[in-house]
Amino acid sequence: MTGIGSSLNNKLVAFAALLVLVPGLVVGIIAERSGRESLQTIIGAQLARESAHVAEQLQGLLATEDEILRSFAAQGIMREIRVDDIDKRISRALATLRDGSTVRRAYLALDPSGRVVAASNPGLIGSAPAWLPHAARFPGEEATHWELIEIPDTDSSVLTLAAATPDPDDASRTIGTLVGLLDWDAVMSVTRELEAELRAQGIRASVVVANTSGDIIGGSATSVSRVAIANAFDSGDVAVAKGSYRIDEEAGYISGRSDLTDGRGFRLLVIQSLDDALRPAQALSRRLLLAVGLALVVALFAATVAARRVIRPLSELTATIRDLPRSRPGQLRVPVRSSDEVGVLAEAFNQVAQELDRVQRELVEAERYAAVGEFASGVAHHVRTSLGVLRSSAQMLERSMGQGNARERELALMMRSEVDRLADVVNDLLHLDRRRERERKSVHVSELAQQAVSLVAPRAEEKGVTIAFSGLDDEPMVSCDVDSLHQACVNLLVNAVEVANEGDSVHLGLYHAADGWLGFEVRDDGPGIPEELREQIFKPFVTGRQGGVGLGLTYVQRVVSEHAGRIEVGPNGAAATNGTVFRVELPIQESI
Repeated sequence: MTGIGSSLNNKLVAFAALLVLVPGLVVGIIAERSGRESLQTIIGAQLARESAHVAEQLQGLLATEDEILRSFAAQGIMREIRVDDIDKRISRALATLRDGSTVRRAYLALDPSGRVVAASNPGLIGSAPAWLPHAARFPGEEATHWELIEIPDTDSSVLTLAAATPDPDDASRTIGTLVGLLDWDAVMSVTRELEAELRAQGIRASVVVANTSGDIIGGSATSVSRVAIANAFDSGDVAVAKGSYRIDEEAGYISGRSDLTDGRGFRLLVIQSLDDALRPAQALSRRLLLAVGLALVVALFAATVAARRVIRPLSELTATIRDLPRSRPGQLRVPVRSSDEVGVLAEAFNQVAQELDRVQRELVEAERYAAVGEFASGVAHHVRTSLGVLRSSAQMLERSMGQGNARERELALMMRSEVDRLADVVNDLLHLDRRRERERKSVHVSELAQQAVSLVAPRAEEKGVTIAFSGLDDEPMVSCDVDSLHQACVNLLVNAVEVANEGDSVHLGLYHAADGWLGFEVRDDGPGIPEELREQIFKPFVTGRQGGVGLGLTYVQRVVSEHAGRIEVGPNGAAATNGTVFRVELPIQESI
């Protein structure tokens, strides 16, 4: 591939790559960012809804337990706290109450001094456990006291619910306290169920329960950093229909949050890693990059193929132009491989090359004409006068001979005939040497053609050849040099008559050529022109007729060329031996 081809190929390939990469990357970035933002919004809202749903469940559970505790504390059986040895009856009731739920671990009945007088677990009767909060022993006027505590020497935590037992006889006094111990791990089962549901949906999230201080009091936050959990409870959440969510780019998490509305200050947080949350967006980005990569490969392949198709004719055109100084006429041709701009360029170059060939041939012919003209000038000055003397002498010699000298008269007649033939050659040479400016007139070619037919008719009649003429009804006019075009018609007719045999016919007719052109043709029934001679028939001194000089057709071609016309020769039929036809086409007057 040439330098220009390689450079253009690289540019086309680079342009194709940019055409794919730039829009692809822009679309990819926009799609990735839009997908990331949309996915964050969707997941954040979903996590907020899930947190609100679990918060409602948890709140309903605790509210139910709170209502049961306060209701039981107000029952009449609790008045027996003031009676000694009442633990068995209340304890049985408390055991029955405990067995009604999986989250109820134990119930304690305390007297005004804070001593356990009855319990669902008899082993707890006696002094109140040290781990039992003071507020749980003496809740005061608060309807129910809630507090989460850890039982020493165990891994379990309990949620204490404490409610004062009113005195049935005096509503302003209390006779003790009813304390419920809820298994916090069992209470938190709703968070584990949520995590399982989310994982079934392909969402790897952790559920965390915290107090108002931000301390984690429940849930599975083992895989989440404390900083991320602390940040999740800061301000800046995005509120939605249920709950709110927060995107923490720095910590790499997205979380949904809901607050329990019972005044206990519990907060529920559903938190997920941004990497997990945005994995679909990352997969989309990878697919987009893959699609852009595949599109780039296809575009580069298509650009390479297209570049070769474009560069090949350009390279051929470049190589042909470089070979222009060393080429011979007829060799400057570029194959036209398409109908696009490159094909139009190749076709235009071929037209220019064809015109250069024509100009080159005309220059060569002009040089030949110049050589013939110089020769004609010498002949005119040195031969023509001598030929005139010889012809006069032959005529005088012929008249001086008597009737008995037939042989001598025949020789004199032969001398005169040869002198006339040589004179015709000299005249043809003199015609070729005409370098004067042509004086053009607007005429009908039919007029010149008919004059030529009239002039050649005696010779045709002498040979027994018929000459016919056909014109046009709407014949346009042509601007031409009358004398030279008339002589060209005469030369074509004379050649046709000379090669014809007795009984043959010669036809001169006009016809409409292409738009803006008028043509006339001369047909004969002679032996035709050999194929090997047809390409050189217009060259000086080339002839296919016995006794011909080979200057008549040279003169015809020169006249047609001077009139910006064209001439062609071919057989007068399917076979080359079916006579000859010469076609001359001239631009009509409006096109000159």
